[in-house]
Amino acid sequence: MSRKKRAPITVVVVDARPVIRDVVRLACEASAHIEVLAEAADGEAAVELYRQLRPDVLVVGLGDVPNFDVIQRLNEIGTRPPTVAVLSSDGADTVYRARVLGVEGLLHTSRLAQGVAETIELLARGETAYPSNYDRLALEHLATVVKRARLRSRALASLTAREQEIIPLLADGLSNRQCARQLGISVRTLESHIGRIYRKLDVHSRMEAVGKAMAIGLLETEKRPRARQVVPDRT
Repeated sequence: MSRKKRAPITVVVVDARPVIRDVVRLACEASAHIEVLAEAADGEAAVELYRQLRPDVLVVGLGDVPNFDVIQRLNEIGTRPPTVAVLSSDGADTVYRARVLGVEGLLHTSRLAQGVAETIELLARGETAYPSNYDRLALEHLATVVKRARLRSRALASLTAREQEIIPLLADGLSNRQCARQLGISVRTLESHIGRIYRKLDVHSRMEAVGKAMAIGLLETEKRPRARQVVPDRT
């Protein structure tokens, strides 16, 4: 009696870079146990392909500037299969974020051709695949995140609402006169607030204050619109 043929592990590959998709596809084609069902270049197409095809494993390239859009979207709808995240850099923050999002496998592009098929098979068996140095990076970054959160909490507890309102204006490069006009207060009052901000953040200049605020998470620069400079400062 002949043995029943093993069903292939089905895969969808997601990456904006054709060369990465090609490497993954060729590595999978060299395996007798893996079948690439489809490829996608962006998150929207990837989610639609997953809904149609229901692959066993996803291979998602995070790109040179890490993009977790596909993983986040599938997590939100609650149907993400085991996922191999392909990293272009070994940045601790990228590794940490991938682990927080529950990614089951991590693989650097330098090991993609040699390691992607093995990693896919591990995930298909319900195992995980993290290089040991990635675990160390994630733990180190977790310590940094905890420290940053603690410093942010202390700063928020010490800064008044007005002082917290002033810091983003300093980051936008507004002069004291422009800040005062934006807030509807006098320049002297503003300067008093700034002096207290310096003392509370233990800094001595605007540049240091903005740098410290960014370092501890008081400024979310990517989400915050720049302040409108309502009146030119001619002095």
